[in-house]
Amino acid sequence: MFASSFPASLVLLLVLAVANLATDLAFVKETRRIAALRYPPFSQYTFAEDDYPPRLPLRGARKYVSLSLEESTHYGLTEPNTNLEWKSMSPGGDGNIRLGPNHRFFNTGFSYQLHCANIIVLFIQQDQPPTRYREVEHLARCLNVLRQFALCSADTTLESPDSLTRNFSAARGGGDHICRDSDALYRAFEENWSDWVAFRKTLNA
Repeated sequence: MFASSFPASLVLLLVLAVANLATDLAFVKETRRIAALRYPPFSQYTFAEDDYPPRLPLRGARKYVSLSLEESTHYGLTEPNTNLEWKSMSPGGDGNIRLGPNHRFFNTGFSYQLHCANIIVLFIQQDQPPTRYREVEHLARCLNVLRQFALCSADTTLESPDSLTRNFSAARGGGDHICRDSDALYRAFEENWSDWVAFRKTLNA
């Protein structure tokens, strides 16, 4: 009995060994693929010409956060504090980022979208639609930017079926969305602005 079962056990052992080897090789291949997708450490970029990271690194950022949408009496169009409220949404400083040893100027999609929201509010407040070429082009570019960023985020959260008919004065809630950590991004802007101010002081000195 032992002799007859030995070949079957050996075959099973070989099959398991081959399966284990194949799993290990697949794991190594996937690990190398993921490692190749990772960006180099921030310190390895020179920030000269095209040598800069594609995204702003955020220290301590949560991977996902929940945002509960709701109606608000703020961020309107004609209220006394409208412009101040919209400007308060802008990141710290001038809404831009300076990176690298020479503090090279950058912008982010986040700050650009908020800038465009401000621009659209200002144009809506005007008595007449914009007619000057630069104003029309600026507004058109902002609308196009917002369109493309909506495509980029492609939020699949289902809106309530009564979202177009509900009385939002009585029912302000608009559902929960899974979002990026905007708090971490605001912190990064504030820290970067402080660093930029300190750097400018050294230049003036």
